[in-house]
Amino acid sequence: MVKIYNPVQLSAPTSYSHAIEAPAGSRTLYIAGQAGWNSKEGTSPPGIVAQTTQAFENLRAILNEAGMDFENIVKTTVFLVHPDDFSEFTRIRSSILGAHKPASTLVFIKQLIEPNLLVEIEAVAVG
Repeated sequence: MVKIYNPVQLSAPTSYSHAIEAPAGSRTLYIAGQAGWNSKEGTSPPGIVAQTTQAFENLRAILNEAGMDFENIVKTTVFLVHPDDFSEFTRIRSSILGAHKPASTLVFIKQLIEPNLLVEIEAVAVG
């Protein structure tokens, strides 16, 4: 079981945790950035909602392949192209992850590898 740290000296995060400690002996899975890209179809859906949903579907496919799911994620790094997409991204992330709040870093960037991509999520999971 992971241990979550949200010290009272820091503001309480609403959709992530400040730190998570993985138990000794757990497996660690490092997941490369997953964008809002459907690799089977070779397309990316339009808009931040659809691309965020697709990126999380891609993450889930990798987690499931490793015998894990979203509750195994302990850390995410999110790359967003447009600051205006932050609230919609957060809403979708919260609807997908529910009460699970991994440690998270979010960075605004100029562009991803493909100009039409709006979001990319990399993750670390333990199980």
